[in-house]
Amino acid sequence: MVTEFCRSPGIADARNRVEIIHVHEKAETKIYSRTIFLGRDTYTCKYAWQMLFYAAEWLIKRNLLKESDFPIQFPGSKRYLINNNPVHSNGTKFFAPKPLSNGLYIEAHAGTEQLLSNTYKLLGVTLILTIDSLSALA
Repeated sequence: MVTEFCRSPGIADARNRVEIIHVHEKAETKIYSRTIFLGRDTYTCKYAWQMLFYAAEWLIKRNLLKESDFPIQFPGSKRYLINNNPVHSNGTKFFAPKPLSNGLYIEAHAGTEQLLSNTYKLLGVTLILTIDSLSALA
């Protein structure tokens, strides 16, 4: 299954490519194949949580996810996705915290489909916020 998440309209170069390829497990091998294409960067993910982690790191590398951008919590969720401490809004610790290169923590505890959904949401929310921020400057 190939899923294209976001492509800037009218621009066809590799800098704007954002895709996640997620091939469901093969019954005989029990192995998933996950590859993320973000701009010109390619990440092969052995574990599902790495899709979310690498997407966050890619955003950090482009200064789209800053140390001050916390907490990140999606509408309808009771848990933080990203925070400056590995603690949710209700005071419970993250179940599977992963430290990010900018000093924040990302919650990597979820099923594969939820991690894939959170990856899409993180990329979408961040890219939308960035576009809105740039529009405000114009």
